[in-house]
Amino acid sequence: MLITSEWLEANNFGHDYINEFNRHFPSGEADALKVLKKWEELGYFCFARWLLDEPLPKMEPLVIEEYKCGDIYYPGDVHIKKECMLTGNIIVNGTLSVDGKLILRERRYILGNVNSKRVIITNDANICGDVEADNTVIEDNGSIHGNVRTRELTIPEAGYVLGDVYTEKTNISASGYIYGEVKVVKFSDNK
Repeated sequence: MLITSEWLEANNFGHDYINEFNRHFPSGEADALKVLKKWEELGYFCFARWLLDEPLPKMEPLVIEEYKCGDIYYPGDVHIKKECMLTGNIIVNGTLSVDGKLILRERRYILGNVNSKRVIITNDANICGDVEADNTVIEDNGSIHGNVRTRELTIPEAGYVLGDVYTEKTNISASGYIYGEVKVVKFSDNK
């Protein structure tokens, strides 16, 4: 998808966004993925999230055998076949699936839904999207902004969920928070 100054104006973006767009893309147009990357660098997360919610043409799922490092911006689902520790940020228009453990730390973030065996969020990292995992741990100011479906949710210190939680078991310290409903459910073993 091509983003243009005219498109931003037609979609009621403020003059600050349009001026920044024109400053970084003097031709007045750019590919949506390049715009997402630039907006992420500038900290315009609301714009990035809004753009992901737009009806972008969805791509075939991206399959990565082993995540090594770096940012991922993809207009579709992403499947990482081995466990991974993020060294970059991930923005997907769909679901990030990880076979094994997913570790986010040191202010890394994911914009998009997550499906993994185990999710560990720590050191100010966060996920903005729904999470489905067997085991989820949020600590040291980590956060999830979305609904969580997990067999076990652990918040040992200063982490939070902004959304509803569906779980079999919780272990939440006094400094952990859930801003939403908690529903105790039984998951089938062939989840």
